[in-house]
Amino acid sequence: MNMRDKSYFTISIYIAIAIIISAFLLYIAFKIFIYVLPLALIIFLVFKARDYFQNKRR
Repeated sequence: MNMRDKSYFTISIYIAIAIIISAFLLYIAFKIFIYVLPLALIIFLVFKARDYFQNKRR
């Protein structure tokens, strides 16, 4: 194993680690997205409905 092969090997290891970390972060972000999106939608709809009913009452 000469020097060039060794540098390629370390670069490939770094790339593999980066891919694993990014995949893990994407998974976490997706989980958070799935939990937060309906919550945000419900809050948004509640505020919209409140504004609508307040405007209707006047």
